[in-house]
Amino acid sequence: VDEIFPADGENILVLFADIEPPRIKCPSVKERIAEPNKLTVRVSWETPEGRDTADGILTDVILKGLPPGSHFPEGDHKIQYTVYDRAENKGICKFRVKVRVRRCGKLNAPENGYMKCSSDGDNYGATCEFSCIGGYELQGSPARVCQSNLAWSGTEPTCAAMNVNVGVRTAAALLDQFYEKRRLLIVSTPTARNLLYRLQLGVLQ
Repeated sequence: VDEIFPADGENILVLFADIEPPRIKCPSVKERIAEPNKLTVRVSWETPEGRDTADGILTDVILKGLPPGSHFPEGDHKIQYTVYDRAENKGICKFRVKVRVRRCGKLNAPENGYMKCSSDGDNYGATCEFSCIGGYELQGSPARVCQSNLAWSGTEPTCAAMNVNVGVRTAAALLDQFYEKRRLLIVSTPTARNLLYRLQLGVLQ
């Protein structure tokens, strides 16, 4: 409000409306990369301060988005600060917080097998362990880790059918030997007083 004194001595009040918005400067926040085995990043910044050009007084500072010091997940996050002066003019500051999670390519469970992974399954530092269903044996790496070069350690695992025929033949051969020895002992018909015979018979029974 300004007061003007014209030549005739009458006072005239002239009102100047405050139409200029307050000024606010956005902080500079660089892209953040998640640590190994992490899917979020803690991001902080200095809260921007607004300045009113008319009388220097601000009435409100409103934040839209996560506050500084929050753990931000992967992706782009919009942050907006809005400040108001006493004339309800507003100044706006907008910026983005970008978080990136480094990842290897997705792995799959082997055919006839299982896969169990830590964290998100393909992010830097994640570990995947492999196993097979019954009747199959694992060939290749039992566990693989997503490394800093974004490549998986080890080799691709597979589940191969176990070769059970060899075991069956071996068991059959042992049974044949058992019954053949028993037959020979019976044919020889030694007396029960024979100590060696009694020991052999006890083993076979």
